[in-house]
Amino acid sequence: LLGRINRELEGDFQAERFRHVGMHNEKLGCTGLYLESAYAQFVHVAGQRIDFAEGEVMLTGLLTQHSEQDFTVMAAEAGFKLQKFWSDEQRRVGLALLMAV
Repeated sequence: LLGRINRELEGDFQAERFRHVGMHNEKLGCTGLYLESAYAQFVHVAGQRIDFAEGEVMLTGLLTQHSEQDFTVMAAEAGFKLQKFWSDEQRRVGLALLMAV
């Protein structure tokens, strides 16, 4: 992500000055993926200065958890029908084949 920002938005991030962090929120059933600043530092992006405190995080993605049933309902609301669902034995990870209806 930081490399892409550097290439496409004239950034000067130094990736080694950030570390990946995941924080799970059981109540919301999601995990936030973050980059955490290892130092107090600043970067430039698109001609703007951005300051980071040591330990400051920026959200880079969200992973959500849904049951197969919940996912089927959401897919239907978006105009898809579940054709097949595969999962690991503990049902922690799933893959869905959907068809547009």
